Amino acid sequence: MGVPYSKSTNRRKLNNKFKGKNDKNDRNYKNEMEKITIDSLSSAGLNSPRSIERFLSVTYPYFHDELEAIKMERQNVLYKEMWQGNFCAPVAEILETGGHVLDLGCGPGAYIVDCAKDYPLSTFMGIDISPMFNIIRSPPNVGFMEYNLLEGIPFPNFTFDYVHQRLLALAYTEEQWEDAIEEIVRVCKPGGWIELLEPDFIINNAGPITKLYFDEFRSCMNSRGINTCMASRLPKLLETTNQISEIFVLEKQLPIGNYDLEFGAEGAITVIDVINSTRTIMKDLLKLNDDEYSEMIQNIAAEARCPQYKMSMNFIRIYGMKTKTSLSNYSDSSSESYIHIL
Repeated sequence: MGVPYSKSTNRRKLNNKFKGKNDKNDRNYKNEMEKITIDSLSSAGLNSPRSIERFLSVTYPYFHDELEAIKMERQNVLYKEMWQGNFCAPVAEILETGGHVLDLGCGPGAYIVDCAKDYPLSTFMGIDISPMFNIIRSPPNVGFMEYNLLEGIPFPNFTFDYVHQRLLALAYTEEQWEDAIEEIVRVCKPGGWIELLEPDFIINNAGPITKLYFDEFRSCMNSRGINTCMASRLPKLLETTNQISEIFVLEKQLPIGNYDLEFGAEGAITVIDVINSTRTIMKDLLKLNDDEYSEMIQNIAAEARCPQYKMSMNFIRIYGMKTKTSLSNYSDSSSESYIHIL
């Protein structure tokens, strides 16, 4: 059942060098989009600046190395099985006939490589601040760009049929999320689809040590301007662009522990990955040395194995279609927006 949102008229404007003109009267953009190739997409950002040190020091707590790449490869399998596919938005027909897809925060490229193999007629472009992407083993219809998304998305308006982003909840402050959503909507074609997947970092039925860690973790992130429960706000941010005709929201719980034979073990590994990846930040906050922090991780793993606790973490998937009227009136679509809880 659809629940209508009230429309918002206060829309923030971005001063982004990649926004370009709105092309309100330009009817040739469809012909230009048909000429897009991997090379042309990549060339749009070859000289783009990168500032990973500033980025990491301000917000993002994760490390960028081979272990991180392995973790993200494994997570791709988990989320594909958990959601029974690589996407929930109805984009299969677009991809079968040859669409243009953007994956933001693509990491080593597990997601787009998997999709590209299934849809060889489509073109896939991944963007990440860290050069983890393995271009050697990727299909010919996949490209990668190393770029800091805090500086915008380095593509013109109306470039992609499908824009996908997941697991960047900790990469943006709340204010930066507003700009990020506007950029995502900007580069999506009218009639194209946007899909986001994020956890809320709330552990249901948490054991005492697990609860203590995540309470402190959320407090730490909040002190940096990061809302760990941002996933619940994303539908509203999409709606306030006035360019999304319908917004669908799906929620699932990722089991954490041996009580769930299908996903519980991977859920526990996912949580331990978060805790271990934030070691540098969190051990000082918790006043623990390395050995004590490692002991805490072992205790949390023990809680995950304990039948007393049936822990889980909420994941929220949001997708919506950009209004076709966005081409003629980019800044203020007159279409109503609806949210569907599935």
